[in-house]
Amino acid sequence: MDEPQTVCHSVPVPQNLETTRTVEDKINQYYMGGRASVYVKSLEVSKSVSSALPMDKMFKITELDAYNYYFEDYLPIIDPISFPLKYLRTTPAGLHTYDHPVFRSAEILSIELIEEKSEAEMICLHKLPCKTVLFDECHLNMLDVVSMIRYWMEHPKEIGTKYTFLEWDFKLVHAELDRIKEAFKEVRQDLEETTVNGTRNWPRFLIQLNPNSKLHIYTTGSFSQHCYFIIKVVPESGAEFSEIEEPSTRFTLV
Repeated sequence: MDEPQTVCHSVPVPQNLETTRTVEDKINQYYMGGRASVYVKSLEVSKSVSSALPMDKMFKITELDAYNYYFEDYLPIIDPISFPLKYLRTTPAGLHTYDHPVFRSAEILSIELIEEKSEAEMICLHKLPCKTVLFDECHLNMLDVVSMIRYWMEHPKEIGTKYTFLEWDFKLVHAELDRIKEAFKEVRQDLEETTVNGTRNWPRFLIQLNPNSKLHIYTTGSFSQHCYFIIKVVPESGAEFSEIEEPSTRFTLV
């Protein structure tokens, strides 16, 4: 697939048109150049697809941001050649979401969890094959990170796997770090502490997973209202410390 171009464009639906067909024609002609297939790097959706685009249009994309929506609803307008996606942001619709090949094959997966999940869904989160997972707008107390680590000890994750939790409650993050430290004190290796939002002495440590890999656990953030709690599988010989990378520009339907 040819390298798509980054497009930043807002597509307002005209309000004074009489028929749905006229709306579709307007969007197709003036915003999509009359083309049936459009290359974009990132597609961000913020309302029902049926109210924004005619269903016979297809996008060839590398990233899909369906924040607050179920990504399955937008698959009809995405060319299958787009998969696997480099980035997918979505809200799980239930246990079936975790088995969907588009969800499981995303290079970077961003998940919004708005409520506590069942034990079955927690296990699905532990077992995700994606190497880079961001839990967006998710409170750490909704997830049992200690159980997740124990699961990874029994079922090794690939080196380079990185789970990042965006958290607004700094006290909760510090308490979770202390809880993990205590739970794995027999296999924990303390590292130099980090500075988060101008405050020093945030724990950072390694936990031995198996003879070949360790889990690097730390927090990062600088003078903002949130921080990132990160667990990353690293080689047994060492650990990395890196800042989180934000997703790139989106193509937006409003």
